[in-house]
Amino acid sequence: PGGVIPFDETHVMEHGLYVLEGKAVYHLNQDWVEVEAGDYMWLRAFCPQACYASGPTRFRYLLYKDVNRHMVLNPSLAYRGNQR
Repeated sequence: PGGVIPFDETHVMEHGLYVLEGKAVYHLNQDWVEVEAGDYMWLRAFCPQACYASGPTRFRYLLYKDVNRHMVLNPSLAYRGNQR
């Protein structure tokens, strides 16, 4: 309770968030959106966002984001297991 991201931040990749427990308020672009356990959000790249936990219990969520966003485009340079 009371946890906060006190400023708008942005991310270069889209990401998803599934709320497991608690309640929070998200600042997305110019809107404040209340979320609670069972809610899912999909956030676009570069969407300004901030958050504060607004409920009496802890706020927990699962976060999904594409960690392979800087893929090798040349297949000959890609990782090939134990081969060198």
